[in-house]
Amino acid sequence: MNSQQLIEHAKRLAQLNMGVRKDTHGSRGAYAQACEFLRTYAGEKSSFLKSVLEASGYITENRASATSSILLSFAEYIEAGLKEEITPVRRAQIDVVNDLLDQAYKLLEDNSVHGAAPAVLIGATLEEFLRKEKRGQFFIIDKSVLKIV
Repeated sequence: MNSQQLIEHAKRLAQLNMGVRKDTHGSRGAYAQACEFLRTYAGEKSSFLKSVLEASGYITENRASATSSILLSFAEYIEAGLKEEITPVRRAQIDVVNDLLDQAYKLLEDNSVHGAAPAVLIGATLEEFLRKEKRGQFFIIDKSVLKIV
């Protein structure tokens, strides 16, 4: 889901929560949708999800208002360009891997270097990357330039 779609869904859920704030049963479903949306797209550890979960004990109207406000804040956060698909730490790790693969590529092009040297570097780089890779995350290796994108 791209940023624009995330913003649209967050705003839709905010309106949904406000629309059912006087309906005890309807508000439960809207609240559940908001929780799952934020869990999936903001993350388990995000302040947005934690704030919505804290509102679970509020009376129906207050919970719906708080949830709506948090969803709108999440949309504003995305609109401001503050949400990245990859964390800065992860981006740095990927950059290091790409630098090592660039070095291996240069070694492959150098006829004075034994072919095993770049192969070992590529293998070690890939092994280290895979060790740090979290379960459930996927990546693509662009074989033509030996880059992880």
